[in-house]
Amino acid sequence: MIIISDSADCTVVLWDLSSLVYIRQLPMFPSPVSAIFMNELTGEIVTAAGIMLSVWSINGDCLSVVNTSQLPSDFIMSVTTCTFSDWRETNWYVSGHQSGAVKVWQMVHNSSENVQTQTQSQTFGLGLCGQVPEYTLVLHKVLKGHKHSVTALHLTSDLKQLLSGDSGGHLISWTLPDETLRNSIRRGKNEVKSEVMAHGDTVVQSVGTLV
Repeated sequence: MIIISDSADCTVVLWDLSSLVYIRQLPMFPSPVSAIFMNELTGEIVTAAGIMLSVWSINGDCLSVVNTSQLPSDFIMSVTTCTFSDWRETNWYVSGHQSGAVKVWQMVHNSSENVQTQTQSQTFGLGLCGQVPEYTLVLHKVLKGHKHSVTALHLTSDLKQLLSGDSGGHLISWTLPDETLRNSIRRGKNEVKSEVMAHGDTVVQSVGTLV
């Protein structure tokens, strides 16, 4: 079993939990890492440092990296991805931000028509020794419903529901319009959100439609 640690010195280290042995260190990040998520089946690692979102292979290769916001202060507070086999057509990632935004990302190969040429060679301050990531993270959707920093995210295994929680104690359940994210979110469709707020012993649930 592998575990991952990060520290204030902007490093991320992989460890063998069984033997308590150091395995490898990811390249130095430009700022401290605020969130990490690991796919237990594929070994894929998702990291957030400031506004930078990056995806890594289990071997420590950077697959993709992107700056998620034009606001330097809109730090990423939480990340998640699909937690099943990599035998899927599309790779999806979700980032929760200090501004309250939840952003859904699609990772596509640099040869795809959806990738802009100028973004393919950017490493955003990562020390990759001249290596260029093979994939690009493309922003697919921004979900707005939180008024506080989004500190927790969870994608259900069937990819039909996304749960997001914030520092104010609010939990929002996002129900995706299609059967799964794998089939992509159709443009122009609405998303239904169900919000549960706990105030002491009282639970208030509100359901609405987000355009």
